Amino acid sequence: PALIKVAKTKATRLPVKFKVQNVATMNFNQPFDAAICMLSTFGELPYQPMLGRLKQFLKPGGIFIIDSRSWAKIPKGKQPGGETRIKKGGMLILSKVEEYFRGNKRVRDITYTFNGKIFKDKIVTEIFTQERLVALLRKFGFMLRKVFYDYSFQKTGQERARRVQLVF
Repeated sequence: PALIKVAKTKATRLPVKFKVQNVATMNFNQPFDAAICMLSTFGELPYQPMLGRLKQFLKPGGIFIIDSRSWAKIPKGKQPGGETRIKKGGMLILSKVEEYFRGNKRVRDITYTFNGKIFKDKIVTEIFTQERLVALLRKFGFMLRKVFYDYSFQKTGQERARRVQLVF
């Protein structure tokens, strides 16, 4: 809801309606033209029920864009972690990420420290190669239209790509 509030302030001149719903059970009064799944969140969602609902409400000829990290090769085991330190307005925020891979799962154990108070989070993401993602969406009746490997929407070599945008 807080991010929807921000989006509304930025979309004052656009004929856009915003809703907060669960992607697995979403319900709309009318079909819509487009849907976008940003920043690799697809693998964190209950994607099978979501795709069924999305296909039901997306207008014929509508588009579905998935923005994701490009996984030409999935790493194995524990990967080098990272730490971030931010000091802002008298607050010290530390974050430490430990990342490891098990099969087609990416697991990130994150420890946040806000002024000495510790919070832990675990994010498990199912990894989809481009081929696997296209095959999955075909099962739900989606057809791949275009693929872009950067935010400039210029086709580039997949082997160098860090991101991929699939347009169905």
